[in-house]
Amino acid sequence: MFDLEKSIAEWRQQMLAAGIKTPVPLGELENHLREEIERGMKLNLNEVQAFKAAVQSIGQGGALRKEFNKVKAERGTLRAIALIISWLVVGYALVYATIGLEFHWNFFNFHEKLDAETVKDIAIILATGVGFWFLAKASRDMASRVVSLLVCLLLAGFAICAIFPPEPLTQAHVSPGHSSDPAMGAFVSLMLDNTFSRHAPSPLWYRGSLTLLFFVPGILWFSLEHRRKKSKKVYA
Repeated sequence: MFDLEKSIAEWRQQMLAAGIKTPVPLGELENHLREEIERGMKLNLNEVQAFKAAVQSIGQGGALRKEFNKVKAERGTLRAIALIISWLVVGYALVYATIGLEFHWNFFNFHEKLDAETVKDIAIILATGVGFWFLAKASRDMASRVVSLLVCLLLAGFAICAIFPPEPLTQAHVSPGHSSDPAMGAFVSLMLDNTFSRHAPSPLWYRGSLTLLFFVPGILWFSLEHRRKKSKKVYA
């Protein structure tokens, strides 16, 4: 006597043997099989006929596995592209925010202040830190890992540059040019000296903070990569 539940269980084993082992797709396929069986029985087919028609409608295990692998590969490609774009966007956001902070705090002479622009830049910097953490955890495919490593190395270059104080800018760097009017020449020289001269470099804590900030993505990336390699050795 035909046992529908036993036949469905045997069909499920065939799907597992064909390589469809992910629980979610296999569960969805079984639900679809049952719906097809129910639809066939509503068309006055007996259980055997309805089951065979449903299996034929869904397809064989090998063909289904190929389709699932194809869909998985396409999703993996789209995911890798999304991660690459995200790394570039978050890296750009960090550079943009630090340039804005440099402009507001360290333009010619260092003068820290808390205003709307500073709050915006700091908020972007904090958001990029969270973004780098999630991106470093999510970047497992080769393409996104290569791009993420390049972004981290680029930011590390910014970190090295940030630690050095800017060169003092004086009249030797900005010449007022020749003027036929001595008074005008003196006035321009005075303006350049008061406006464009840097009397002292930015403090070390500020430059050190920027340097550490640019090193953070690389630190996160290498720590997570080390953790992945360590876990692979454990489960190998």
